Amino acid sequence: MDAHSREQQNLIDAEIRASRRDVLGAFRDRLRGDPGTLVADDFLALADQQVVGTAIMIAAETVADACALQVRDPNTGLLRVARHRGLPPAVLDRLDTITMTPAVLRRAGFRAVSAHTLHDDRGDLLGVLSLHFRSAGRHPEQDRLARAAAEAMASLRSPPELRLRRYAGARTADVTTVASTDGTSTMVIRGALDAITAPGCAAQLETLVAGLSGDAVLVVDLRELDLLAVAGARALVAAAHACEARDVRCYLVAGPGHIVHTVLARLAPQPPLTIVADESCVLTPALPDRRPAAG
Repeated sequence: MDAHSREQQNLIDAEIRASRRDVLGAFRDRLRGDPGTLVADDFLALADQQVVGTAIMIAAETVADACALQVRDPNTGLLRVARHRGLPPAVLDRLDTITMTPAVLRRAGFRAVSAHTLHDDRGDLLGVLSLHFRSAGRHPEQDRLARAAAEAMASLRSPPELRLRRYAGARTADVTTVASTDGTSTMVIRGALDAITAPGCAAQLETLVAGLSGDAVLVVDLRELDLLAVAGARALVAAAHACEARDVRCYLVAGPGHIVHTVLARLAPQPPLTIVADESCVLTPALPDRRPAAG
């Protein structure tokens, strides 16, 4: 990876971290008050694996005195500690070994531990959630928390765009594709195009470009786009490069001062993308001459 690509990736990584902080900040109080927030449509629409793992720890704060989430590695089948809270090293180091004994737990101040295996709807093991308590006896909400944690982890196997559709109010990109008969195809993108919504939009762009060739024109109308992050801009760059490879002319439509100008300037793609203010600046394909030949 060259220096320019590394800089682009660093920008994307920073935006993803910021998005995760935003999601967790918005749902923190709800997670502490109700473990069922883990399976709420508006939460799952915006969450990724890192967010879900941290959210399970937040939800567990009011259920147990300490907790740990072990996640099954799909390649090796082994469990590894992905998240933990409130566990001293003496317990944490033995969490995934047979050396965990009641004496170790008592010395750490715990009088009860409840381990919940987390499965998806097919019965496949996703991980183990262990809840540690400083008082003995039955503790309310632990079973509900475990069920919600399993469902939230299982939901991550669905593509982000499918999870977004479950919640119409989630941050999303509304994509409309209009194919005309004069060789010009138009895609209108509204809303937000960021690290969460970019994969779905990129897939639609890829499908659209794959059907174009020759002297066709692709117009991507961004005038109603409210947010364009680096990940979304890279999807646009990839579509433009795919058009170039197929001899398809690609135009982005965005008015002066639109955020697309700023973000693409940061990325500095080569060759630069063509941005026009409106459709009147688009060069449409030349129509074939259908006049009858001179007799």
